[in-house]
Amino acid sequence: MTTERSDKLFEASRDAQVKFDYFVLGVVGALCAFIGQSFVPSRLGWNHGTMELTSLLMFVGAAIAGFRRIESTNKLMRMNSQYLRMQEEKGALVPNLGSPAINHATGEIYTPDQIATKVAALADVLPTFRVDIDKVGKTTLLTYKARNWLLLVGFLMLLASKVWSAYV
Repeated sequence: MTTERSDKLFEASRDAQVKFDYFVLGVVGALCAFIGQSFVPSRLGWNHGTMELTSLLMFVGAAIAGFRRIESTNKLMRMNSQYLRMQEEKGALVPNLGSPAINHATGEIYTPDQIATKVAALADVLPTFRVDIDKVGKTTLLTYKARNWLLLVGFLMLLASKVWSAYV
């Protein structure tokens, strides 16, 4: 069964997602630099200076969440590839249960006992590895949501502080 088209589509989608994450992180960094260069400290209180400081802190939080998202996405992709490799290895060994097999890449010969041991070990590891993948996936989603919400709230607060400063 060929999956060439779906693989190409997934690859294009993954590339677009990575570029978007880097773009958003760049925008957040530029916003931090913009606010930082013109920021004038003022007394904390209910004023436009405090709101501007809070928006800057929101953008810093969004940058941290953006970095964490990229980090967890990379970890998730690495773990998924390891999981797929283990599944493929198990799938290649199962038909050879009860008979010797040859690893064509290395020329190594496996006895039926070695094959059974390896299949059992992979069967034990795969479910726990899947749980770990799901945890990292949840972290990736959480950092995505945190980055976007912090960016939105920070932008709205920056906008409000700039409008507020015009009336002071």
